[in-house]
Amino acid sequence: SPYQLEFYNYHHWVAKPHRMLSEIVYKHLKQEDRFQNVTRTVRDAIPDFELEALVRNIEEFDSDTEWYGHLAMTFRLVDYKTREVVWRYEFDRRKKVYTHDVIYVVRALSQILDEEMEKVAQGLTEAVSRLVDAPKPLQEQTTGEPDDLGGPGSGGLER
Repeated sequence: SPYQLEFYNYHHWVAKPHRMLSEIVYKHLKQEDRFQNVTRTVRDAIPDFELEALVRNIEEFDSDTEWYGHLAMTFRLVDYKTREVVWRYEFDRRKKVYTHDVIYVVRALSQILDEEMEKVAQGLTEAVSRLVDAPKPLQEQTTGEPDDLGGPGSGGLER
């Protein structure tokens, strides 16, 4: 049945999928060289934006005759200071696998992510450009240290 949940005894992820995907997203954005700075964690400077990614599905989907790699994710670009979501993108894709072996499912998942990361990078570039070019409202001067809103492990993009 296509709705049956099964596990492989001899095939395991080298690392947890969300960590692997996080690393791939980071490397892709870093290599694109479209942003002033791309970081995985907030350290010395507060970033302008934080990119949040949620893996909704990562799986092998198969029936008696057909196999697919299935990947679904949601990306949100958040203004770091106001916590407002300024851009959002999601996808839910399956890619057919013609050789019924787990390695080809992983390859299909990787191809989906590569294709979608092109769209993510383009969307981020357009969103950041639009926000940088928009007139900035006057803000009241405050004193004290800025709040650490990102929590552990959050990274950011700078305009």
